[in-house]
Amino acid sequence: MIKRLLLIAGIFLSTWALGQSDGNLLPVKTDGKWGFIDNQKNWVIPPAYDFCLPFEDRDFTWVKKDSQSLLINKQGRATQTLAFQNISEIHGDIIVYRHQNLLGWYNKATNRTIDAQYLKLEFLEATDHFITTDTATSSLVDINNNLVIREDSLDHIIFDEYYYISKNNKTGIYTTDGQNIIPKEYVYITPYPDHFIAQVPSGEKHIYQKDGALIYKAFFADISPVYGSYFQCAKDGMFYLLNSKTGTLEDSVKGRYTHFRNSLIQVANKNGRGLYNIHLKKRIIEPQFKNLYNQLGSSYTITYDGSRFGLVDTMGNTPNEELYASIGPFKNNVCIVRKNGAYGLIGTQAQALLSVDYTFVAVGDDGVVKAKRDSIFYLYEFDSLGQMVDSMRFNRTGTLRLGGRISMSIVNGQQSTANQISQYWYQDERGKWGLRNTEGRVVVAPIYDEVRKLRGTSLVLGKVFASRTTRLTRSTTVMSSSSYGLVDERRFRAVMRAGILYIDTSALGDTATNVMRIITGGAYFATVNKYSGRIMRYNTKYISEYKNGYAKIFMGTKMVLSTSPRNCNIRSINSYLAEFGFTSRDNSLNRQRRYLLYLDGLGYWGYLDRDGKFISQPREFSLRKIVQATDFHNHRAIITTKDSLYGMINTDGEYILQPLYKHISFLPNTNHTLIKTTSAQKRYGYVSDNGKVISPVQYTKALPFTDNSTWCFTDYTTCLLRKDGSHDTFSAIHRISAFYNGYGGLADRRKMAIIDSNGTLLSSYHYSRLGQYAEGLMPAKKSRVFGYLDDNGEWAIEPQYYKAGPFVNGVAMVRYSPKYSNHKFYGYINREGEFTTKGKYTRAESINKQGYAIVRKGNQKGIINSKGELIIKPKYTKVYYGEGYFTTYVSGTTTLRDSTGKKIKKIRGSMVKSGVSDGKQVVKRLRNTGAIDTQGEKTVNFNYMNLAPFENGKSVTQRRRTAHIIYENGDTLAKVQGKAKGGFHSGYLLIQNGKRYFYVNSSGQNVFNIYFEDAEPFVNGLARVKLNNKWGLIDSDGFYRIIPQYGFVDPPSNGVCIVGLNETSGICDLNAFYIVAPRCNTIRYLPSENLYQYTYKNEFGYIDTEGKIIWEVE
Repeated sequence: MIKRLLLIAGIFLSTWALGQSDGNLLPVKTDGKWGFIDNQKNWVIPPAYDFCLPFEDRDFTWVKKDSQSLLINKQGRATQTLAFQNISEIHGDIIVYRHQNLLGWYNKATNRTIDAQYLKLEFLEATDHFITTDTATSSLVDINNNLVIREDSLDHIIFDEYYYISKNNKTGIYTTDGQNIIPKEYVYITPYPDHFIAQVPSGEKHIYQKDGALIYKAFFADISPVYGSYFQCAKDGMFYLLNSKTGTLEDSVKGRYTHFRNSLIQVANKNGRGLYNIHLKKRIIEPQFKNLYNQLGSSYTITYDGSRFGLVDTMGNTPNEELYASIGPFKNNVCIVRKNGAYGLIGTQAQALLSVDYTFVAVGDDGVVKAKRDSIFYLYEFDSLGQMVDSMRFNRTGTLRLGGRISMSIVNGQQSTANQISQYWYQDERGKWGLRNTEGRVVVAPIYDEVRKLRGTSLVLGKVFASRTTRLTRSTTVMSSSSYGLVDERRFRAVMRAGILYIDTSALGDTATNVMRIITGGAYFATVNKYSGRIMRYNTKYISEYKNGYAKIFMGTKMVLSTSPRNCNIRSINSYLAEFGFTSRDNSLNRQRRYLLYLDGLGYWGYLDRDGKFISQPREFSLRKIVQATDFHNHRAIITTKDSLYGMINTDGEYILQPLYKHISFLPNTNHTLIKTTSAQKRYGYVSDNGKVISPVQYTKALPFTDNSTWCFTDYTTCLLRKDGSHDTFSAIHRISAFYNGYGGLADRRKMAIIDSNGTLLSSYHYSRLGQYAEGLMPAKKSRVFGYLDDNGEWAIEPQYYKAGPFVNGVAMVRYSPKYSNHKFYGYINREGEFTTKGKYTRAESINKQGYAIVRKGNQKGIINSKGELIIKPKYTKVYYGEGYFTTYVSGTTTLRDSTGKKIKKIRGSMVKSGVSDGKQVVKRLRNTGAIDTQGEKTVNFNYMNLAPFENGKSVTQRRRTAHIIYENGDTLAKVQGKAKGGFHSGYLLIQNGKRYFYVNSSGQNVFNIYFEDAEPFVNGLARVKLNNKWGLIDSDGFYRIIPQYGFVDPPSNGVCIVGLNETSGICDLNAFYIVAPRCNTIRYLPSENLYQYTYKNEFGYIDTEGKIIWEVE
């Protein structure tokens, strides 16, 4: 019989917490009942239901009231009674339900019910189909349960515009109406916008069109699309350009192909870059140029050989043999070019319109060209063919305006009030710009090819057309195509004469900051004041862009390239190069690789204010070891320390939230006014081993159920919790003593009183400690020593012991100090306080349920029986118990003994790791392992390297990566790939294969047909399992006792498991005042209501995006 595993749970929190309400109706719980409120906290549907689902985008939802399963509308009126009790999810009119651990669905529109028959259902709203799972296989059905694909027992079904179907490790593709367009014969299929590329097991790759037409097949290591019907194929270090329409390889290169523009494909190899024209089916440019660029406004390609620029048309012809220092975009049918520090103009045919001997050329939006040469200004206008239609010349002018379209200024005076340079700038015979003072003395030598006034300042930016390189990391050199200087023309001085690789002129329009970032030689950052020109230098290689008046600064100079940053993640190398206009000089740092690399800084983050000063002492940031930092919003920034703890600081560098949190983030849609905090503090709850929730997750500390009652704690209270879920609450946190046989202890200040499971105090606060009540006696500590109290609260045995255990069969373990000795030892007493055993034991245990206890002298172990009598002397390093037999081991000798400690069999030169199981003792002798029976006779031959304990005649032996399941007569029953975790328990063996865990029977079959992320062997018919990163509890019939939804599940104690979450969340404002206490299980945004929903104690609460509480969970 196939054992079925329940994969979808119906308990409320795991399903209902995922929904969201609609039409401003919010599900809330009060006094144990669910109802619906509006955003104003008004009851729309009164609380009367045991369970409910949110309305979402529907006009109905499901509720459960007593034994009734109902559909209700938004007025709370029942519109339909359902025949099934447990609803998992609703998709429009499709209602998925669960019956006897199987899933089916009900179609509300057609009133048709599909019987529960599936272990798992995944509804695809795009196609109205179900992916169904039954045992280990899947199928695809429509909402009437008809097969869409006329096959069942499929391994996998994935939907992504098409259906990717896998069976027997072979994949094919079907359309949404079930048509097979690519056969199931491929190991994988990769989709592209217009094609599929599929690989057969032999390695051959096939190219399909989207309609399923096979257009090419061949053996290549890789095939990827380039443009249209062209693909790049790789084989033996070479790349080929495939035309899939003709099936021909039109070109090859030891490099790469990428789409350049329209019909042009870029060809790159170690010599440089070239172009291939797919219409001409040939290379129009051989790979020789350092870079190629699309020219805006034309069909030309700009070539760059490392120092000069040229033009090439789509046929590969050079319309102009001239090479330039720069070529601009075409604007109004003309293009500005530069050469030897002078400017000119070319037309659409690359013909010269203005010779390259002007000191200044600009093109207006209306097509009028403005130019300057030898202190004379010119205006030109050209038609679409490049013919000059008008020109004007001006020898000297103040301001010239033509219809408001063009404005030229020569400023007379020491300071420019417009965005033009002052009259004291001049050009030498080379066309280089310099600056003289009012006396005519040169204060800045003519070294600049271009100068530009920085808007709203007295600073002029000088540009030098010469590339500069600098080392960014030990292995990375970057290049800037130009360098800059900065001059204060009002004060007639150079702020920084040259050597600037980048200046952040975007900060000119930012009124929240007074400085601009600059990068100098060595890739070091500095800031320059926009108004005073003062430069502030830092020992750093990165300052972020200013946001809201503040910038992040990396406090360190060493950076490395990394695929996974481990220190300070500066940013990706690609975005760094793009922001600052750098190019890489490293051939190994190609475009494809750059996207995978990050600048990882060896240092910490700090912050600069609007004036470029640290908001706090730099040493403070170093001590805090901030490895991640966000920009400031509302004067708050979130930081992460080296210990991966989150905090929040203000603009003075002071902590608003100390770095104690697992995560902190601004809540979206709140204008950065609300903060979500997530702490690593665990929260605990209780669930019985049959799945009943005794108490939801809410406690900060929880003790296991050693009786029918236990103790647990919240942030501010102590709780006495009973198995039926009832509880008593005591204010403040108290010391306690665990419950045993109905009695425990509760302390007030330093003294403890006896309390029963009903919460009634049975004594005054006399005792400093209480132990386990058993057999009418309770250990109690007073005046530093323990005695035993009877049921009347009188001393049955006077206090005299330093430690006291519970009585078991009239015997209790105590720790005592002999007369005339300062040492303390363990012994056993009877109810009269007389010693039954008074050996000088250094450690001892209370007698356990099996009727024995282990005692020690030093590291040597022995056994005490239930009468407190020593039956095995403490002289063994290992002692095991199993099925009424003891197994001892010392110095290479194993001895099997009966329940009285009498020797049955001694085996020299052996060792053991467990006791008797299934009537057999597994023993390793020399290098081989076998087993003996309880009479000491060999029952399993010593032929194995290892053996697990037997269960029902079956065991497992591990041989490399394969687990061999054997029978006691030596027959091999099955072989399973993976590592056996222990032996058989409850009839099942746990196997680990890589990161997958699964249970097999003696035939080696995966009995539950599922792979877990983690799991443990069965104990008493129950096992803990992990699925989707959550823990649960499964029984030996394959059913979940506890659905995997918790961060952890402890082993059952007295029929109850402690469950919990590894993190909790809360919501606070900018001053760290908590609006929602940090004890919530989930916090999620509801877009249709513009509210946040939080979950606590299996109940929902709501707040709006301004922090106003709509509904609070007490």
